[in-house]
Amino acid sequence: MIEFLGAVGKNFLQKLDYYGGVISLTVYSFFEVFRKHSFNQWRLFYVTTVKQVFFTAYQSIKNVFFVLILVGAITSFVLFVSLEGLVSKDVVASIFIIVIFRELLPIIVIVIIIARSVSAIAVEIGNMTVNKEFDIFVSMGIDPLFFLVLPRIVGMVISTILLLIIGAFIILFLGPTSMVLFSSTDVSDLLEATFSKVSIADLLLVFTKGVVSALFLPSIASYHGFKTSSKNLVPVAATKGIIASLTFAIVVSVLVTVIFYIFVF
Repeated sequence: MIEFLGAVGKNFLQKLDYYGGVISLTVYSFFEVFRKHSFNQWRLFYVTTVKQVFFTAYQSIKNVFFVLILVGAITSFVLFVSLEGLVSKDVVASIFIIVIFRELLPIIVIVIIIARSVSAIAVEIGNMTVNKEFDIFVSMGIDPLFFLVLPRIVGMVISTILLLIIGAFIILFLGPTSMVLFSSTDVSDLLEATFSKVSIADLLLVFTKGVVSALFLPSIASYHGFKTSSKNLVPVAATKGIIASLTFAIVVSVLVTVIFYIFVF
């Protein structure tokens, strides 16, 4: 019994240390905004942020478009064709918004971002940690949090918002529109029914899930990168970062949904 309690306590302390480290990385990175930095350091921050947006958002657009157009087309077919004549279009549109728009859209976008960016961040910072490159930044008067973590947080938040905007257009417009391939149903009626069910609360729910996840995903990846002790463990850090990020994104999605259904819907 004592050994069991000891194992539970040890696991709890490890989890506490882990989440404390991730939250600290995020918080202290934002504190860097209020510190004095030179023009060249701010320029470096801007360039790094733009590169992160380019890598995370621009280069992911085709993946987001392809996945969401398939999801939108398939679900539209299943809902609007299979349930045609059984329930009204308004009911089907409500199911479409609740299941696909509120729940699947943000998680699909976040999973694509995790697959592309979290592993890359963990590998990059892991290699820099092993090669002791942070000593160079410190000797140049550059805080690694300002140069490495904060630009990735800002860039990932911006990228997530952009991809969610694109994803919302694909799901709400191109999904029902694709019904012309499967059915003679009037597309204008489907679009009208779908858009009539979208509210500000739905949009707020979707973007809250995305932004909250994006705020911490770079910190999760960076934390595992900073903990890398040898080059052989860099892939392990990337794998741990991906698994932890997926778990975190799912937990955030569930919690935000519960909160919105209790206090908003």
